Amino acid sequence: KQWYQRRVRGGLARSSPQSPPQTDGICGHVLIGTAKLFLHCLRHDIGVSYSPPIVDKHGQVFGHLKVKLQRLSSSKNGGSLDGNKNSSLIGDLLIGSKVTVHIGVIEATGIPSKLNNYVFCQYKFWDHKDMILPALEFQQHLPRSNTAVFEHQETYTVNVTQSFLNYVNDGLLFCRGVGVEAG
Repeated sequence: KQWYQRRVRGGLARSSPQSPPQTDGICGHVLIGTAKLFLHCLRHDIGVSYSPPIVDKHGQVFGHLKVKLQRLSSSKNGGSLDGNKNSSLIGDLLIGSKVTVHIGVIEATGIPSKLNNYVFCQYKFWDHKDMILPALEFQQHLPRSNTAVFEHQETYTVNVTQSFLNYVNDGLLFCRGVGVEAG
């Protein structure tokens, strides 16, 4: 409790050595694993819905996270395709434009019963300051069920820069699954 109060007041950094182990600051919870989402679909006006595995630090799969990822729109107001050597285009993304991205975290399935007491996930998209913690739909998380339903939807508007293009082309969105061990 004291750690949490100091964290809220800004007294502890996210990577503080006083943070609880394996959770990066989430007190009393155990890291189930991480689902890695490829961002290539954001280069084009297409959406994907897929279930990447939730993999623990030892490489063991502990379920799947159903996720939707889609670029909703792109405005090319700031960029140009007029032959300017400073402009860069990857897929339909142009430096200087804005893009709206939709992320949906739907559910986690196949979570081991020993870790499914209370399951949540967290992620951070691009350069947004806050870690996103999708809320668990409690009425749909039944005791001893191996599915946790989130139905989380978030939309981001991003200025397209070379760094963002690199992130979309080569980067991953990491969604960490966290749970409370059944006692």
